[in-house]
Amino acid sequence: MKIGIVTFHRATNCSAILQAYALVSYPKSLAHETEFIDCKSEGMASLFRPINVPSIIQKVKRLLINIYMILFFKKEGFIENSKY
Repeated sequence: MKIGIVTFHRATNCSAILQAYALVSYPKSLAHETEFIDCKSEGMASLFRPINVPSIIQKVKRLLINIYMILFFKKEGFIENSKY
């Protein structure tokens, strides 16, 4: 019998790969033909992309600069504490 296994096994963790291997190995041991059908979704793939560290550093740096500028302008009197 031919068996197709639909899976998302290209994740960045070992358990997804081991689970896919186990799903193929058991039917093969029973003399069945097995085949992977890799489910590729841009939404799922974006969850498993590596973190872009330089962009995070840039965002934190920009946030710190903005906080510094707000505090500086408040101290110099350019910005007043108001409701609006």
